[in-house]
Amino acid sequence: MNFSITSVFLVVMTFVNAQNLDSMEVETRDNPSAFLREKRQIPVIDSIPQLATTILHPSFGCFWSGTSPFCIPDCGTKYQKVLTDSRGDGKLCWTGNKNLCCPLPAGMVKVKG
Repeated sequence: MNFSITSVFLVVMTFVNAQNLDSMEVETRDNPSAFLREKRQIPVIDSIPQLATTILHPSFGCFWSGTSPFCIPDCGTKYQKVLTDSRGDGKLCWTGNKNLCCPLPAGMVKVKG
């Protein structure tokens, strides 16, 4: 007897909870003010942050590392790899690639790890 009362209780609670969930969904779908209230909780970005643009040109200290036909690029400690290409600024690499190396921004340190 105890098992059947518990079973009935669980079925009733499940049914009541299902109705409550359905009524909440209907409220936001059918009620425009509830939808707007829900929509206002989403954060809005007022402005788009500007990305730093760097021109990748030799006059800014950038260079292609790796000598064809057997390219083994190394930018060193004061430069960072920006691009990788099999041709780079000249002849095609038979093995490996060439790296476009540009100076690290002021105050940045390259760490291997």
